[in-house]
Amino acid sequence: MECLWIPNGTRGSGCHPPSEYPSEYTFRSPAEFAAELPADIDYLIIQGCEDRIIPLGQAEKLKAAIADNGANVELRVIGGLGHVPAPDTDQAEQYGRAIFGFLTSK
Repeated sequence: MECLWIPNGTRGSGCHPPSEYPSEYTFRSPAEFAAELPADIDYLIIQGCEDRIIPLGQAEKLKAAIADNGANVELRVIGGLGHVPAPDTDQAEQYGRAIFGFLTSK
């Protein structure tokens, strides 16, 4: 489930679906700011396919928005990865390899 974390004291704390706060989702989406990013550098987006906080569709939307702005962008999806890699696991190693591969290919 896609979810927006609302901190304590702000309209009820906890995780809320997009239908409850659609304007918050739009406001917080990096894709909404892609046109402001410099187009003369390369971008890397790393997404875990098991991420329950930010769904893959959001990463794909961000990639498209950056590309529409004229920049080079690469999306790497890591199987089994949630929102962050667990330390000392294959996930962390895959995450590191994705970053290293991106940086050394430029």
